[in-house]
Amino acid sequence: MEKERKGNVEIARDFFAGTVAGCSGIIVGHPFDTIKVHLQLSNSQQSVFSCLHKIVKNNGFRGLMKGIVPPLCTDAITNSVLFSANGVAQRSIRGDNVKTSMTPWEVFLCGSFAGIFCCFIATPVELVKIKLQMESQQQIKSYSGTLDCVKSIVRANGIQGLFRGFSSVVIRDVPAYGVYFMSYEWTKGVCNSLLGRPSEWFSIIAGGVAGCAAWACSYPADVIKSNIQFTTNGTSFIECARQLYRAHGSKVFFRGLTPTLVRSFPVNATIFGTYELISSLLR
Repeated sequence: MEKERKGNVEIARDFFAGTVAGCSGIIVGHPFDTIKVHLQLSNSQQSVFSCLHKIVKNNGFRGLMKGIVPPLCTDAITNSVLFSANGVAQRSIRGDNVKTSMTPWEVFLCGSFAGIFCCFIATPVELVKIKLQMESQQQIKSYSGTLDCVKSIVRANGIQGLFRGFSSVVIRDVPAYGVYFMSYEWTKGVCNSLLGRPSEWFSIIAGGVAGCAAWACSYPADVIKSNIQFTTNGTSFIECARQLYRAHGSKVFFRGLTPTLVRSFPVNATIFGTYELISSLLR
């Protein structure tokens, strides 16, 4: 009974800390994400600064925050589920001894396991976010807000329409979250070895590195996912990749990578730093 109670407390702690961390990360990173999506779905090559200028010119600075409501409301849930599921998986391997070290492969598997659950939340959220973000590029006011966008999708395609691109999200996120947590633990270990003592700053540094590593390996899949969710022709992941390659060459799979990596470091440094801070306060 005591063991079960302790496990429930740890899950609740991970859930709450993940919720706060998710909100803080979204607020820091959403403007960068808006630029990334515009670059990914643009029909022509453009620089980060020209894309930024175009968004601000058409919609003002608030254009950078378009589509923030869905991820702000749900990224809290996504991160709470992510950190909770990862914590459960790690505790199932470590057993009662929380100090038991895990191999990089075990950390990768735990992160990938947690990523599976996040896909069910990320797919509809990113679908709505992309449609709202791309309104400014189309220069057509299609939706009055987030709820109107959701209603429009459901009216046209039913509830299943909100899960358009689900398989591409799985392809992107399951291995990416494995790399995410593995890179985080590895970077923290390296920092501890170099300085010979733990520090709160290591969590922030390791979080930034983890975010960049996860995005670097999953970015081509994210480009394909964004195009699948934005278009309405129902192409498969492989077919969409072929179409993009034939139309734009291999460079298209890395379009928008620069702002994504620039965004990723502070966002994930914030997420892990906040998560570790809240977790330590709740212990």
